[in-house]
Amino acid sequence: MPLSRLCTVICILLLLVVSTPAGFASNSQPAYWQLIHQNGTKLTVLGSIHIGHKGLYPLPMPLMQAFNEADSLIVEVNIAAISPQHKLQAANIIRLTPGKSLPDVLNETDWQALQQAATKLSLDLKSFYGFQPWFVTLNLMQTAFAKQGYQVDKGIDQYFLTQALLSSKPIVQFETLPQQMQLLREVALRDNLTLAEGLTQLDKVANVTQQSLQAWQRGDLDQLEQLLLALDDMPPGSPSYQLMLTSRNHAWVDIIQQQPIKKHYFILVGALHLTGPDSLITLLKHAGFQVQRKPKAD
Repeated sequence: MPLSRLCTVICILLLLVVSTPAGFASNSQPAYWQLIHQNGTKLTVLGSIHIGHKGLYPLPMPLMQAFNEADSLIVEVNIAAISPQHKLQAANIIRLTPGKSLPDVLNETDWQALQQAATKLSLDLKSFYGFQPWFVTLNLMQTAFAKQGYQVDKGIDQYFLTQALLSSKPIVQFETLPQQMQLLREVALRDNLTLAEGLTQLDKVANVTQQSLQAWQRGDLDQLEQLLLALDDMPPGSPSYQLMLTSRNHAWVDIIQQQPIKKHYFILVGALHLTGPDSLITLLKHAGFQVQRKPKAD
């Protein structure tokens, strides 16, 4: 099996575009797009950052101006307004069958690897005994990022969600939290992933993160795509690529087209959704939008 797809998927969901430490805050020129349809609909599309650092802010003025002018914000998941029903559904997805615990469902190799990784990250495994292995891996990844100074509450998603709430700007979501949790579950179950193999990628992901940061800062999505997809064998057209990116892009275009026309929508999605042959930008162009990249690619 190639490098663990689970850690790649988790990395993609957490980074997609990654965060920026204090030393990289100045002179950032992240890639974004402005799209206009003949029906009067305008879109501003930015590769989102799901984890971040206080040094990332303030953001470039053109982005803030576009956001302030937008009628609505569209995000992958509106984490600021998760319904009790969706919380319950997500909890059912991430938990083990009643009566089972983490040591019961892992082989000796995986259990030892998990204990070693948790010890390295100073994470108490006892609080995770009732959860699915892939969800525990997700938390290990988040903890690893946090130890590098990256936090979910400093991410671009959270920043713009907060700004939207403060300004009473309507928020639309492409997916629900249970849908994203189910996505991880499907990838983990389909590929019969070995937890020990996935845990070995924590250090590799940390090394790739710094390079990815720099690629995002200069708006180099081609380099960013190469860095993240190189973590695993996930080329365009592969089953995982279809599940993680292509199928979701098509679904999101449908949702965009269902929104009221003659409005301006500020859209945040992970950067890999803006690259490749079936990118969200390409699909929107096929749907009749005129596309302009900001800033222009070299």
